[in-house]
Amino acid sequence: KVSNWDHVVIAYEPVWAIGTGKVATPAQAQE
Repeated sequence: KVSNWDHVVIAYEPVWAIGTGKVATPAQAQE
């Protein structure tokens, strides 16, 4: 059970930016 989604988003957002060459939008981060 993940209760700290904010931390998960913070951890993965840089990966998305590196992998796609784009920074995740706030809407994508909410997903």
